[in-house]
Amino acid sequence: MKYLQQFQNKGGSGMKYSSSNPPLVCMATQSACYKTNNTMKILGVLWHSTGANNKTLKRYVQPSNDDPNRETLLAKIGKNPNNNHENRAASQIGLNAWIGTLADGTVAAVQTMPWNRTPWGCGAGSRGSCNNGWI
Repeated sequence: MKYLQQFQNKGGSGMKYSSSNPPLVCMATQSACYKTNNTMKILGVLWHSTGANNKTLKRYVQPSNDDPNRETLLAKIGKNPNNNHENRAASQIGLNAWIGTLADGTVAAVQTMPWNRTPWGCGAGSRGSCNNGWI
């Protein structure tokens, strides 16, 4: 509810992204998913919850060690003290973007992989997987 209130308090424009107002970019280049380099034809967007009661982006998003903007990104996102984020070789998840709170408490979206990179965000079954075509 707090997310919605924060968004409404900004006149509904707090997360309105466009080519002139892009989301924050923090590519997860160290993640196993990113390194597979599998691409897809984008069919749509899959909204998915982690199921965890943790709204902070720092839990899931961290800059790569060699990112030239690492310190700026850490200041905006916050540092994950447990090192259990997505951007690790051992991580079995990889998403194109995350929505949550930055270090200052504002809600933001962060792009972590190219839009056409195949994510590892949901399971697969006899009917296929939403990972194939869905950001």
